[in-house]
Amino acid sequence: MGCFSPNSSKKDVDEKSKKPEPSRIQKDDKAQLDLQVQIRRAKDYHQRLEMRAAAFRTEALKWKQNGNKSKAVFSLKMKKLTEKGLEKIDGVVLTLETTLQQLHEARMDADVYSALKKGNEAIKELQSSASLGDFEKIYDDMQERQKANEEITAIMGSDAAEDAAYEDELNNLDKLEVEAKLPSPPTSKVKAKKEKAPAKVAAAKTAADNGEKAKERVAVAA
Repeated sequence: MGCFSPNSSKKDVDEKSKKPEPSRIQKDDKAQLDLQVQIRRAKDYHQRLEMRAAAFRTEALKWKQNGNKSKAVFSLKMKKLTEKGLEKIDGVVLTLETTLQQLHEARMDADVYSALKKGNEAIKELQSSASLGDFEKIYDDMQERQKANEEITAIMGSDAAEDAAYEDELNNLDKLEVEAKLPSPPTSKVKAKKEKAPAKVAAAKTAADNGEKAKERVAVAA
């Protein structure tokens, strides 16, 4: 059997009985709700007083018509007293409305302050994560990268004259490649053909001359 400790049992009961403290937002919401309830009740009471004041006025006119002056005056006094209550309720409603507006403004200010605080902490954390040397190194790397990009752009984006020069160079490369693929003719056959060609021309010329001379002799003889 385990041992039972009355102190520990009491401690557990106390911890269970403790309720978590409401947050600021919950408190603000409750205060806002209470103010709105009070404003609604005050306006309802104000409406009832207006109805009572109207009733006393009607009653005063009735007593006057009936010739009962004392009761007519009494009704007017009750009407005036009710109207004073209306003025007091108007002041209460104004106070409640002002408090509610101030609560809204205070909550807005608190939210703005909280946002500014968190933003300031985030900025400090970011600034602490990078030193000035890190920023300088990143800046130098960016400058080098930009310079390399400008050089690539200058090469790839050349003008028309440079493009024409590149095209001529490509055409020359194509011609050289075609000539390199063609077979080379034998040197001895080329020379023999060159030597035979003048001899054939000379023989043809001699034959033509002899034919002309023969024609001339035939003409003379005739």
